[in-house]
Amino acid sequence: MTDGSKAVIAYIRENFDLEYFRMTKFPMLPSGIRLQDNVSDECVVYYDLFEETVKVLFPDTKSGFEKPSSIQQTSNQTARIELSSAE
Repeated sequence: MTDGSKAVIAYIRENFDLEYFRMTKFPMLPSGIRLQDNVSDECVVYYDLFEETVKVLFPDTKSGFEKPSSIQQTSNQTARIELSSAE
């Protein structure tokens, strides 16, 4: 288990009552874990490799998670990400 995975699991144990949540792997993000409760609320807890910290994503209640539709390189150091409208 990586340090990021250990940090994610520790964060979940400290901040969520696991009796009420179902955990599944979320491989689209580093060490990602998707938490769902019995009311269909959900979030994703993952390890941010750049900031070396645990982060949590909550879906937009109207449209779900925003999904990048394209990434365009604008210079050697920056990229512009355009978000698609929710489906």
